[in-house]
Amino acid sequence: MAQHSLKISALWAGLLALLGMLAKTCAVPRTACPRAKGFDAVSDKIALNSPWGFHGAAEPSDAGALCAEDTICVSFDTLGVRHFVDVGNFVDSVGACTYIKQACPRANGYKALLRKMWSLTADANKNGSAAAMSHESELAARSHCNVTISCLAWTSLGEALMLPFVTTEADAIAAYDNAGAAQGISIVHSQRDVCLYLKEPCPAKYGYNTFAGKDFISSTAFRGVKKDKMSSAEMAESFCKVNPKCTAWNTKGEYAIGAVQGYETESNVCTYVKQPCPAIPGFTAHDSFTYPKSAPREHYNKTSFVEIVTHCTSNPHCAAFDTLRQIWPPAVAEAAPSVPFPGMCTFVKMPGLR
Repeated sequence: MAQHSLKISALWAGLLALLGMLAKTCAVPRTACPRAKGFDAVSDKIALNSPWGFHGAAEPSDAGALCAEDTICVSFDTLGVRHFVDVGNFVDSVGACTYIKQACPRANGYKALLRKMWSLTADANKNGSAAAMSHESELAARSHCNVTISCLAWTSLGEALMLPFVTTEADAIAAYDNAGAAQGISIVHSQRDVCLYLKEPCPAKYGYNTFAGKDFISSTAFRGVKKDKMSSAEMAESFCKVNPKCTAWNTKGEYAIGAVQGYETESNVCTYVKQPCPAIPGFTAHDSFTYPKSAPREHYNKTSFVEIVTHCTSNPHCAAFDTLRQIWPPAVAEAAPSVPFPGMCTFVKMPGLR
């Protein structure tokens, strides 16, 4: 009997160790950067110095306003560093946000490129695989592209790029994924101050990781795990949004219940996989980790998740909290949560907001 208990204890110890290893392997901290008007946010990255530019330091709370007012400032980060003229390469920095000044106004669902334009090959012009269309204004070109599946891009000069042979969403995803290269299109530099807006093949969805040109592989061999199909992508998205057991869906209308095992290439498919922890602006989410029991903490007695988010956002004594409503002070949040806890989400306030 004692030997049997020892075997069970050893089994549990091995299982816990395995869970810890899996958590360290699979869980990637993800910071939800607060929005900054006129800037694109890059989470969990900072920029290195560029040989063509220079940098300067400021109070983190002032860096954004100072960069917005300075015509040669191209970026700033939540550590207070501003970059001028040019930005160097990015390196990982969990909990930091870098903001890149938008050279072109943002347009949802499009990638904006300054001083870029399309160029069509002779074959494209001859066989009509791609064609340019002029509109009376930038707004008219954008509005037309928003509702026309065969429109690949538009410009601030009021032009739109059409792919006449693209008639379905699946065709469009495949075409947009390589910026229309298969249709004889290339993106080239322009001498004019023009903004080119390229349709994103798979628009980002809040709370999901996006995989363009990929389909998910479901671990269907396990009990309670399955891959099924609905009548449309919209139905699959709606189902996944309200069903906590749904982990992924794609533009074919398929959804997954339970773990996603991997991905396979399928050029005309967009796959959306749920992020295990919700994105909370100003916090870094650590999936499957928490702080040691010995760390000083309090318990927040409200049951609403929204209430604890509001409380911790405005309270300087709250620097981290988890899904069990535990709250930790700034001294504890100086370090990342390191104790494996499968299924737990721990949210750590960004250093500049503590």
